Amino acid sequence: MADAVAGKVFFAGEATSSRAFSTAHGAYETGVRAVKETLLLPRTSTEINYRGSNVSDHYCKQYSH
Repeated sequence: MADAVAGKVFFAGEATSSRAFSTAHGAYETGVRAVKETLLLPRTSTEINYRGSNVSDHYCKQYSH
C-alpha cells in the first residue's frame, strides 16, 4: 500500500507502515519516508501535494520545503 504510483503519487500514514501500523509513530515514520522519496525526484514542478494521516501530512508539509 505504500508503493509510489508512477513516481508521482506517494502514500504516507500509519496504514502504510509495515512495522508500526495504527500508531502515531508509524504515521510519522511514513511521512519521513514519503518526503525522502519526493526529494529524490527531479524538480519539474514547484508544488507537491501530500495526503496522509494528520501526523504524516503535517511532517511532509513542514519538512519538505
